[in-house]
Amino acid sequence: MTLRLILVLASCALLRLCSDATAQDAAPAKATAAFSFADVEYQHRYSHQDLHEFTPLDQPDLKRWSDMVTINFYPSVTDGEGLAKVANAVLANYKTNGGRVIRTNSVPMTKETPAEHLIMVLFRRPEFAEATFIRLQLNGDTGASTTYSRRVYGEKSGEVISEWLKNKGLATEKVLMKWDGLAALELKKADEPVFETRTLTSWLQDFAIGRNPDMDKHHAAERAIRSIGNDVLPFLVKRLEVSDEPSEGAQDIQTVSAFRALGTEAAPAIPALIQCLAPSYDAAGSDLSKPEDMLRNQKSIQAALALQAIGEASIAPLTAALRDKRHQIRFGAAMALEDVARGDNHLGVVEQQVVPALIKALKDENRNVRWRTARTLGDLHAAPEKSVAALAERVRSDQDESVKIYAIWALQKFGKQAESALPDLQKATTDVNPVVCDAAKKAITAIRKEIE
Repeated sequence: MTLRLILVLASCALLRLCSDATAQDAAPAKATAAFSFADVEYQHRYSHQDLHEFTPLDQPDLKRWSDMVTINFYPSVTDGEGLAKVANAVLANYKTNGGRVIRTNSVPMTKETPAEHLIMVLFRRPEFAEATFIRLQLNGDTGASTTYSRRVYGEKSGEVISEWLKNKGLATEKVLMKWDGLAALELKKADEPVFETRTLTSWLQDFAIGRNPDMDKHHAAERAIRSIGNDVLPFLVKRLEVSDEPSEGAQDIQTVSAFRALGTEAAPAIPALIQCLAPSYDAAGSDLSKPEDMLRNQKSIQAALALQAIGEASIAPLTAALRDKRHQIRFGAAMALEDVARGDNHLGVVEQQVVPALIKALKDENRNVRWRTARTLGDLHAAPEKSVAALAERVRSDQDESVKIYAIWALQKFGKQAESALPDLQKATTDVNPVVCDAAKKAITAIRKEIE
C-alpha cells in the first residue's frame, strides 16, 4: 500500500517514489474528466489535505499508472520569496530521495506575471523509472505546484524512460509551463482522504453489515481503502478510540473491515491500536450494564480484531506489551493475543514467543492481568508441556480466586494433555471458595474422560 508522506514542501510524485509497497486495483468510478492536459482527459482520483491526484480516464489504478498530474497547494506561501523557498526545498527533497535532476529553470517576475519555477527529475527504481516535471507558481495569492509524472515499468524501464525524455521531454515541459487549467479547478482542502470524489467515511459505510449485504459495494470499498493506502490509518484508529462522541457498533465493524482490506499494510498502526486495548481493563471490572462500560469493552475488542486483521506482524509488539509499565496495556495485550495468535498459521511463533511471554505474565503483580493471561493460554492451547505446568502452579499457589478459576478452566481446555495437573486440581476441590471447588471438579471430570 502506498505510504503518502505528505510534507508541506514535497510533491506527490516524490512521495510515491518513496513507497515500496503494492495494492490491488481500485475500482474505477464513472469516468468524468476534470481537465485536459496534453490533449488527454484526466479524472480526479484522490485528495487529502492540500494534495490532489489525477490520472487519465483509462488509468484508474493508482498503483500502476503511467501518467499522473498532481496538484499541491501551499497555503502559507503568498509571495514570490516564499515560492522560491518552496522550490529550493522540493529540489533538495528530490535529491535526498535519489532523484537525478535533469533541469531547473526560473521564470522571472514581470509586471503582468509572478515568478515561476520548473524542476525536472528522473527517478530509477528496480520496478520502474519515472520522469517528473514540477511547476511551482502563485495561484492567485497562494503557492501551488503542478506535477506531471511519466512512469514506465519493467526491467528496461530506464532505457525506455530515457528515450521518452529524449523524444517528448521538451514538448512536455512546454505543455506544463503553458497549462492554464489550475485556476479553473475548484479544489478544496480535504480534511479526510477523498478517493474518486468520495470521502473515506462514505467508503467505510459501504462495508457489509447485517443480513443481505451488498457485496459489490463491500468489494468496491475494499479496493478504495487499498488505493487510499496508509493515509486511512489515523482516521481508522481514531474511530476505535473511546471518546465522548456517539458511536455505533456498525461503525466499529466497518472500521475493522477496512483493516482487513489493508492486512499487513496496516502494520504502522499497531502501536496506536495497542493503546486502544487499554479501556478493556476497566470494562473487565464492571458488569457491562452501563453504556460507557459497554463502549470501552466494544472499542477494545474491535481494536484486537484490527490487530488480528493485520496478522503476524502484531504478535511481537503484543508480546512486548505484556511487559508494559501500565497494567491496562498488559491486560489488553493478553486479551488481544487470544485472537491474534490463534490458528495453525502462527503455531511456531506462538510456541516460541507468545507462550513463554504469557507464562511470565501469569506471575504479573496485577490480578486482572494474571487471570486474563490464564484465559488466553487456555484458548491458544499451545505448548502444553510448558503451559500446563504454569497453569497448575497458579491453581496451586495463587491467592486470587479469579486467577484460580481461569487457570482451572484453561487446564480443562487442554484435556488429556493436562493429566499432570490432576493432583493440583484434586486439591482445589477442597478450596474454601465453592466456585473454585466446582470448577476443579468439572475440569477433573473432563480431563479423565479424555484420558479414558
